[in-house]
Amino acid sequence: MTERKKIALMFTDIASFTNISEKLTAPEVVEMLNTYFEEANFALKGTKIYVDKYI
Repeated sequence: MTERKKIALMFTDIASFTNISEKLTAPEVVEMLNTYFEEANFALKGTKIYVDKYI
């Protein structure tokens, strides 16, 4: 049986990501992205929304 669910997709863009990341080391880029994802998750805290995955 098919199950129907309401879902939402969110696409975001980090302005000047390429320029920024070219000036950083790989670990610094990972740290920057982790901080970004933590902030995105914090914005959803207290809602019924959760992040399934980052691609």
